[in-house]
Order: sequence, then C-alpha cells, then structure tokens
Amino acid sequence: MNITYFLLFVFTFFLSCHNQQDNFQSELQDIRENFSKEAKKHNAPILKWEAIIDRINKIALVDKKLAIKKIDSLLTFDSSINRTNTCDLHFIKGDLLYQLDSSKSALEEFSKSDPDTNMTFAKIWVAKAGVYLKMKENVMAEEYLRKASENSYEYYWNLGNYFEILKKKDSAIVAYQRLYVHDTIFYKYCNDRIIELHKNNPQYLTELVFKDRERKVLLLY
Repeated sequence: MNITYFLLFVFTFFLSCHNQQDNFQSELQDIRENFSKEAKKHNAPILKWEAIIDRINKIALVDKKLAIKKIDSLLTFDSSINRTNTCDLHFIKGDLLYQLDSSKSALEEFSKSDPDTNMTFAKIWVAKAGVYLKMKENVMAEEYLRKASENSYEYYWNLGNYFEILKKKDSAIVAYQRLYVHDTIFYKYCNDRIIELHKNNPQYLTELVFKDRERKVLLLY
C-alpha cells in the first residue's frame, strides 16, 4: 500500500513538473514573439534613415554639391526627421564641405552637428581640427585634438597624424604608442605608422586620417 502511494506521488510530481515546464516554454515563446515585434518597430525607422544616408553617400561619390543640396532639402522640408537625424545631416554636410575646401562653412556645419550645441563630442572636435589644419591654424587644431584624445583615447591616432603633418616624429610616435598599448591587435595601424616613422626617410602623413567616419547602427534582434 505504501509503495502504491509512493508511485502515485512520484507520477503526480513528474506530471506537475512537466506541466510547469510546458507553461514556462509557452511564456518564454510569448516573450520572444513580443520582443521580436518590438524589435521590428524599433528597427524600422532606423533602417529607413540608414537608407536615406546611403543614398546621400552614393550621390556624394558622383557629385558632392548635389549631395549637399539633397541634405539642405531634407533639413528644410522633411518635418519627420528628429534631432539626431538633423545632427547626422549637418555632420555629413560639414564633411563634404571639408572635402570641397569650404573651410568656414564646414566649421559652421560641424558646430550644428553637436546635439548639445556645446561641442561635447570628440568626433566633432577632430572634424573641426581637420578644418583648422587646412586653414593653417595649427594651434586651434592641436587644442581640439588634445581635447578629443583626453575625452576618448582612440583619438590619439589623429593627434599622432597631426604631429606627422608637422614632421614632429618623436611626438607622433608617443601619441601612437599611447593608443597602441590599449590593444595591439585592433590598433595595429598605429604600430604601422611607428615602424614607418623609425625609417631614415619616412613618408609623413599630410592630413588627418579619419577612422571614425564609418557609421555604427544599433539594431534589436
């Protein structure tokens, strides 16, 4: 009799566990489906915006001035773009003006590309430094590059570029080493410059080499 009750208890226990497991799996599946729906909603406007940026970049490869007109049209007539989108457009426009040697206009656009309007982003400081270098205002360029590298060590790369442009080899090497020690694999390009600069007649860089122009987009899955 005791064995019968024991077996019944064991059967009931396992049946209960099985039902709980089924319920858990069902709840988990519901969570996954709900998250997937939310992810699609979150990703849709991001993907739409990236498609617009891609079109602008393709136009810029052929005609930079036409790309600037496209940006101006979006800024003037598209009421659906948010503050972040607006900053993106101003930065891209500034970059195009920089390439077209319209230095003062480029500076204005880079200033507008800061969401906080107080130059808090290192990327914008470096962009401005590039413009000041073109304008032969080296003191301002170095000031922005030092601020950027202090804010984010990855910009020691551009500080090293700056010293190369001025042919200050030792200072450039120090800047590159400051970044290279953080990750000898990812920042191998710093060591490549160090090797070049140790040559008897190194080939110096003549302008800043931007490593931060690739867009990084956060999508939910």
